[in-house]
Amino acid sequence: EKKEISNKISYQANIKHPMFNLMQQVVHKYLGLDVLVEEILERMGSIEVIELRGAYAKGVDSGVIEVNIIGEEINIEYTQSILPKIEEIISRNVLFHYNQELSEEGIVLFGESVIQ
Repeated sequence: EKKEISNKISYQANIKHPMFNLMQQVVHKYLGLDVLVEEILERMGSIEVIELRGAYAKGVDSGVIEVNIIGEEINIEYTQSILPKIEEIISRNVLFHYNQELSEEGIVLFGESVIQ
């Protein structure tokens, strides 16, 4: 889906397309994000949304993966404690953000995206 925002053109995946889930899984595996999401969800409380933001959301391999975790009772100590393990597994740096508003350029990895 193509949108024009100011003087930029933004593309968003058609989540209703029958191939969306398959393509999303392929991208997650390629970037190592499936491991990241699995690790976080395994030990977290009530997580509503996990969003990929920053350069990776724009398709740029910057070496730093920014992840926004939205939910109640997030175990921040736990997420910080698993960072070294995740970074080792996916060979990239990871930066967690907590309960920030969804970005228009972000990609929702888990949960539903509702940008207001």
